Amino acid sequence: MGQKSDYQFIIIGLNPGPEKLKRLIRVRLEKRLKNGLIDEVRDLRRGGLSWRRLESLGLEYRFVSLYLQKKPDRKELVEKLNIAIWHYAKRQMTWWKRDERIQWLEQKSALKLKLKPNSTDTKNLLQTPANRRRQARR
Repeated sequence: MGQKSDYQFIIIGLNPGPEKLKRLIRVRLEKRLKNGLIDEVRDLRRGGLSWRRLESLGLEYRFVSLYLQKKPDRKELVEKLNIAIWHYAKRQMTWWKRDERIQWLEQKSALKLKLKPNSTDTKNLLQTPANRRRQARR
């Protein structure tokens, strides 16, 4: 992709797994709501942004805009937004997994990871089943 580098490097992708990713999404959304996401969108609206413009700013703004227009109630807002963010995260993972330069690791195996270039530990750690299948196709 472009010019050749003078450095050898690896690109590591961390995969937390679907259940942990769902939990992380839920916790992040709860934190965003607690820290004033609804007030932020309300202030933007008062500042002159149209509903259409707010809805174009991303998932969270779209759903909160609908909530402020009294379309879903708060419980439904949280449920639908969690699902929408999860679907978006799955699409992102699908996109990233197409990049064959990325060596994917389960997040738990990458904790406190200290890799030394060209070490046996590094090579063994990167030999996950998905990475072996990808290299076999090359």
